Amino acid sequence: MDEQFVERRKEHLIISEELLEQIAEKAAEKAIIKMETKLYTEVGKSFISKFTKVVGVVIVGLFLYFTKGDLTKVF
Repeated sequence: MDEQFVERRKEHLIISEELLEQIAEKAAEKAIIKMETKLYTEVGKSFISKFTKVVGVVIVGLFLYFTKGDLTKVF
């Protein structure tokens, strides 16, 4: 490893309370944004899944309604 890098690692960083709080706030904001994005993605997937099932049931229902349940008319 580079000696200069090792020396820097040995030095202790002094962070003020104010700077530490700013870093924590930014980290919390990013975490919340990621959680919201993930939540909206999951809700969207769930909605699309349920919506396609309902559309499928409606299409089958309309098909049976218009053929009056007699599939021999279609095939």
